[in-house]
Amino acid sequence: MPNFGGGRPPKLDETQQQQLVEMLRDGQPWKKQEIQHLINEEFDVSFHPVYLPVFLEKLGLSYAIPRPKRPSRPENAEEILDERVENAFDEDRMEPHNRRDGDDPGGWVVDEEICTDGGTVIGFLDTSHPQPWDNSQRLYTVNDPHITRPLVKVDEPAVGFYALTGESVLSFPLDQTKEEICSCLEAIREQNPAASLFGRASAR
Repeated sequence: MPNFGGGRPPKLDETQQQQLVEMLRDGQPWKKQEIQHLINEEFDVSFHPVYLPVFLEKLGLSYAIPRPKRPSRPENAEEILDERVENAFDEDRMEPHNRRDGDDPGGWVVDEEICTDGGTVIGFLDTSHPQPWDNSQRLYTVNDPHITRPLVKVDEPAVGFYALTGESVLSFPLDQTKEEICSCLEAIREQNPAASLFGRASAR
């Protein structure tokens, strides 16, 4: 009786495959050509370009456009956001919720007439900066589909308020100091004078 060995043996055994995954984890994200070069250099093995994506999928790699993130982003960003939103709606609080220790108390005013339980304008406040990197290419990652990139800062950012209810506003402040951002918020208030404001802020 013929005795076949179950087909052609894999070009990389299980130990080598695990070594490859750890290399890819350390240097992620990867382009397909970069992975092909890495396999050639480390294991002296070449995969056909058509089969390589199949092999990487079997290893558990994902192939998607990675999301950029800032290196200064705290690990508990969601908890910080929840706390700030809770403080913003705390009507019994008698001091500004976003004043930090060491800030000059002058200029901080709590307006007791601003309500948070009706007549609210809902919108998104976004500070936009041009990015010098293309983020439209799909890359291979092992377990973290993100790219760590510093926030690009320019002298004249654009600050926009996209209102779901109310009037949208676009401003061009000189910088991102709190004084300039407060001026943008004042412009939003001028366009929405009859209601309280509630928005979500983000920066790119």
